[in-house]
Amino acid sequence: MTKLERIPWIKVIIAVGSASVGVALLLMVPLVVRADYVDVPNDGSKIQEAIGNADAGDVIRVEEGVFAETLVITKSLTLEGGYNSNFTDRTPRTTVITPPSGRAIAIVGDGITVTIDGFEIRDGDVGGGNGGGVAIDVNAGSSVTITDNFIHDNTADGGGGIYAKTKDSSLVIRENDVMTNTTATGGDGAGIYAGTYTSTFTLTDNEIRGNVSGDNCGGFYVLVRYAGVFTVENNLVLSNTATTSVSDDYGGFRFEASEDSHGTFSYNRVLDNRAGDLAGGGRIVVIQNSSVTMDGNEFGANVANRCGGLDLYITTGSQVIDSNLQLEDNRANTYAGGGIVYASDASVAISALRVLNNQANDEAGGIRVSAVNGASFEIIGGHFWHNSTGTDGGGLYVAGVGSSVLQIAQTKVFSNVADGDGGGLYWATINATGSVTVTDSVIEGNTASGDYGGMYANSAGDVIVQTSVISGNLAQGCGGGLGIDGSGTYMLQRNRILDNDAGSWCGDGLLVDGLEDVFSENNLIAGNGGSGIYLVDANFDSVNDTVAGNGQYGAVMTGTVPSLAELTGSIIWGQSVSLWRSSDVTFDFEVDYCDIQLGWPSGMGNIAESPRFVDAAAGDYHLQPNSPALDRLDPGVIYVPTVDLEGNARPYPAGGKADMGCYEALWESVYLPLVLRDY
Repeated sequence: MTKLERIPWIKVIIAVGSASVGVALLLMVPLVVRADYVDVPNDGSKIQEAIGNADAGDVIRVEEGVFAETLVITKSLTLEGGYNSNFTDRTPRTTVITPPSGRAIAIVGDGITVTIDGFEIRDGDVGGGNGGGVAIDVNAGSSVTITDNFIHDNTADGGGGIYAKTKDSSLVIRENDVMTNTTATGGDGAGIYAGTYTSTFTLTDNEIRGNVSGDNCGGFYVLVRYAGVFTVENNLVLSNTATTSVSDDYGGFRFEASEDSHGTFSYNRVLDNRAGDLAGGGRIVVIQNSSVTMDGNEFGANVANRCGGLDLYITTGSQVIDSNLQLEDNRANTYAGGGIVYASDASVAISALRVLNNQANDEAGGIRVSAVNGASFEIIGGHFWHNSTGTDGGGLYVAGVGSSVLQIAQTKVFSNVADGDGGGLYWATINATGSVTVTDSVIEGNTASGDYGGMYANSAGDVIVQTSVISGNLAQGCGGGLGIDGSGTYMLQRNRILDNDAGSWCGDGLLVDGLEDVFSENNLIAGNGGSGIYLVDANFDSVNDTVAGNGQYGAVMTGTVPSLAELTGSIIWGQSVSLWRSSDVTFDFEVDYCDIQLGWPSGMGNIAESPRFVDAAAGDYHLQPNSPALDRLDPGVIYVPTVDLEGNARPYPAGGKADMGCYEALWESVYLPLVLRDY
């Protein structure tokens, strides 16, 4: 046995001198406090015997080798494994604890500090109990650290590898390999199960691999409650399963923060996990005024019946801020290949989201979103690429927006595929008190076997699509680029709807079906297959749009309900037919101050002259300096938008008249000086 000296300093006053003359000397001398090293050789000695003989605070050093025993720790101790026979060098994880029966290690107590460091812990088996490898039950200011251990092939009803319950304490699980542990039927958390209450919880730098749950949570289950503080970072959660029946959930993990708990969940890699039903990768639940900050998490190649990758569930006044989340190559046998986000009375902000190559046999190849009961949900800087679904919503499927705000900005939706409707984006239901805004986004190259190649929205609320590009999308049915219907209000502003196709020639660019209020302003709708705009029983206002170079029709009105399309300041040019209306019922175009190829028989201020685009063949629909569409719109007489498609001020120059179409020309008159020469 050796000693470890800890050296604080104390003051000592010494009197020096005779009775008549005295001098007091103040000296600083060290106070030596000794904590014992207790060494356990591999010679038949028992670790448990050393634990029983140790004083609180001692360090027990264990020689490498195999120790067939069960350890019970009820006092403050540090256990370190992997020492050589001289205890001069150490190789962690070369000391094996394998119990003859039951669990390997139990840590129980109030106000204790325990560290387990550098062991291989294996073959624990607790039938009818929890924690086959390590079981922890501590309270009242305790602190437990499990670090740098190899914990494998243990089994229990719950928490096959590690089972922990803490109150008013600290639990740290770091730098361990937790592998191939199991739980019995009905048991959760095959690798790790931790329930913490008013505690601090840390799970960092672990590899949690190949664990199999008899019920839920193959890798880990963690519950943080009652003002808990947590850090879950840099873990690899790999090839865990919860698939013994079709009702088992959360192949990788389930993490829950509730009742005013707060912390971080970052830089975790959750790969190749399996669940019989929900959330192959895992589920994060944030409820009851809790919050989590997430960054750099990756979910890849996970599989489940519902939700292949991540299920994110946020309610009751809680908040999630997430950056750099990646969902890739996940698969769902039914819906939500990449993941699910559900927000109710909560706030969710996700930036730099990557949703790539996910697949669902039912709806939502990429992710499925619901925002209800006053939720605020935004995606900024997202990428949805090459996701596919057997029905609707190849990239993003919005199941419902109720009394909530959903915003998507600076997002790219590329090359997604739906065997049903909505190749890129599909908004299933937006109720009268919900709103959706899509800004500064690109929806390109998506495909639907049914309708709506690029984007579809069904809304009774408010939808704004602005400053976005919807191009090169394909629908075998109707609505190649953008399809909208419902009873809500739509505002389409400063978008480019280009080169989309619909197999049925109905709404290759824009399809509007059965809507009362659609406002289209400063949009370029060009190069689409059969028709630029296709209106079915819809009232439509077009202001300063350019509809040009579409295959057959500029705009079409049809259906069974009388309706009106009002066009002001727009250019309709370069189609075989500029405006066409069915004769079945009363449809009408009200056209004023527009440039219409072949003209229009009614309205004020219209012209029928070539707008002289800069280069229509190359897709440049700016106006040349000699265009007859310049300076035609007087803001004092009609409504003129204050900016054009590119954000340039209208009119230009200020105080004059504005131009027709989506682009305000920035040409200025040039006056050359007259030079008189005296010859």
